[in-house]
Amino acid sequence: MLGIGSILVGTFLSLAIGVGLFGVASLQTGIPSGTAGILLLGLAATWLVLLGASSVYGSQLPAWLYALTFGVVGIALSGIGRSLRMEPLPDAPTKQAAGSTK
Repeated sequence: MLGIGSILVGTFLSLAIGVGLFGVASLQTGIPSGTAGILLLGLAATWLVLLGASSVYGSQLPAWLYALTFGVVGIALSGIGRSLRMEPLPDAPTKQAAGSTK
């Protein structure tokens, strides 16, 4: 039977992998932006740091580590939101298609 520790490790790991892969895809395609991709990779790295630190410290992480990692998480999430908001809106269509009824 799975213990709570295994479930937490699986959750942290899958979150870090998912966010990291989305960051890599964002860097490769430029969609939504390269800045968002870098920030997503930074976000994934913080979860990996927490996972690694929990293997060293157990469930009692030092306060400075909490402050550092969750500070980085806050900055990364704010930066991702800002970079998404700064993206230009898609251009509106200027011509109607031939044979349209408008």
